[in-house]
Amino acid sequence: MDESDYQQTEVILNPGDVAVIHSDGVTDARNIREELYDSRENRRLLKRVAESPGGAEAVGRSILQDIREFSAGHSQADDITLICFGPTAG
Repeated sequence: MDESDYQQTEVILNPGDVAVIHSDGVTDARNIREELYDSRENRRLLKRVAESPGGAEAVGRSILQDIREFSAGHSQADDITLICFGPTAG
């Protein structure tokens, strides 16, 4: 988009680090009380990532399971795109 301002940052990931990229469908998932999964007041996504042991696949599965449990009983209103990656030891 022409009016958007983009920045570039270089980050070095070490074995065990996990990068998480997601669409707004992750943070905007709602529960039956219409609360957002992640908001400024409640950083559920950051907490889930910090509490998830294992590599990228385990972190991704943990996030998706947390969203399913949080939004149980509420229909999904947006797509959920989640990419988790990082280097492995070896």
